[in-house]
Amino acid sequence: ETILIEHNGVALPRREWPQKRLTGGDRIEIIRVAAGG
Repeated sequence: ETILIEHNGVALPRREWPQKRLTGGDRIEIIRVAAGG
């Protein structure tokens, strides 16, 4: 499964996910890439 997380417009490497702390006003986008047809 391929997932991309973007924090305030910056893509986060997977290794940084556990350490990232969110604050009020942060913008998060979570994108899951799925095969389809």
